[in-house]
Amino acid sequence: MAKLNLKKADNQSATEKIILNGTLPAKRPIRWELFTIPLVFVAFIAAWYGAIAGFGIKNYILPTPDQTAYSLWYLATQPTFWGHVVVTLREAAMGFLLGTGTAIFFGTFISTIPIVRKTLLPYIIGWQSVPHLPLAPLLVVWFGFGETSKVLMAAIVAFFPIFVAIIDGLNSSKQAQLDMLRVFGGRPLDIFLRVRLPNALPYFFTGVNVGVIMALLGAVVAEWIGASAGLGHLLLAYNYDFQISSMFGVLIYLGAFGILLHSLVRFARKKLVFWEA
Repeated sequence: MAKLNLKKADNQSATEKIILNGTLPAKRPIRWELFTIPLVFVAFIAAWYGAIAGFGIKNYILPTPDQTAYSLWYLATQPTFWGHVVVTLREAAMGFLLGTGTAIFFGTFISTIPIVRKTLLPYIIGWQSVPHLPLAPLLVVWFGFGETSKVLMAAIVAFFPIFVAIIDGLNSSKQAQLDMLRVFGGRPLDIFLRVRLPNALPYFFTGVNVGVIMALLGAVVAEWIGASAGLGHLLLAYNYDFQISSMFGVLIYLGAFGILLHSLVRFARKKLVFWEA
């Protein structure tokens, strides 16, 4: 009995210590998005049906959700569709890698040398101000209907957000950090690797998050201008045949691929920029 009372006293004192120190375990926050995401989806489908019924929209103008769902299933069962998917994703991936590599090279070079930044940055911004859509037919004329023009288009549209993010990231280091490393004998390479690069990584992944989606869109736009395969080519073919529900299906798949790419970038960011957590 004495041992039982002593154990109760110990438990009570431990509880009192937790309360006094204000270290009660926090309740797990409610993940409201688990409820709101399905609710938004249901509301969207209901509004879709309501718009078709209320305004009397014909199916060949706006297909119903069940027709679109059937198109999604039908496309998923077609090997030729996945062949088009592979072509587009390959072009987007190659363009993204090319655009990212170019952005890293020029962004690092420009941010490291102030006179180079002041000289070249206006030209790069001016180039970015040119609309990208008119470039697609030019690239097709210059490089043909093969993958090269699509890869270059994807690289061009993916370049700028990553390029700007790298410049902002490499210039985001506080002067006190740089001065401290110099006082301890840090060389320029040490300063870059130990201060500038870690500070730039969050900015870099922010740019990559935009650039990877832009690369996918750039590949599709270039395919729309002229191609013999790819999702852009498939969209154009369905448009000519007036298969609107199939067009909706392809667009939904494109959205799903974009969500997947975004999730992969977020996963890589959590692993590599672990100090943000």
